[in-house]
Amino acid sequence: MYMKKMLLQLKDLAAQAAIVFVMGWICFALSFQLYFLTGMALGQEEKLKVVEDELTVRIDGRYTHDPRNWGYDGPEN
Repeated sequence: MYMKKMLLQLKDLAAQAAIVFVMGWICFALSFQLYFLTGMALGQEEKLKVVEDELTVRIDGRYTHDPRNWGYDGPEN
């Protein structure tokens, strides 16, 4: 009986953690979108282009030759 209750509590905790993670990710995405919309409204396209380029180089797999990319292998020593 004790083990069943503990597993049920563990499942509830996992479900709550998943919900918190998803809601946090949604809040992050909306705030990021709001940042870009505000920057566009204020006419800061140059600054936004720098942020966009930096994110593209870091994440996009086509830039694996760039040391800033997460997938950069680098020269072998």
